[in-house]
Amino acid sequence: MDRYVVITLKVSPNDIDLDLDKLNEAIKDKIKEFGGNFLSYEKQPVAFGLNVLMIKFLYPDKEFSEEELLNNINSIEGVGNSEIISVSLAQI
Repeated sequence: MDRYVVITLKVSPNDIDLDLDKLNEAIKDKIKEFGGNFLSYEKQPVAFGLNVLMIKFLYPDKEFSEEELLNNINSIEGVGNSEIISVSLAQI
């Protein structure tokens, strides 16, 4: 059995009026380029109409550069900030 980790990202947009579904599509592409497999996303309200994206994806259970991943996500137009919320082991 291959071992994977489930990584949860929290991505904050830089504009309250940004289309989060389109932003999610761009993030999915970056995750794929990084070697991950997108699982799901949800919009979570923060305050005053601002929502963040909570994104989950699978990545092989091997060492990866957290800084490289976050730099790739933060380079997407519309992303204000991103952070890794959790990394947990999953077996498929």
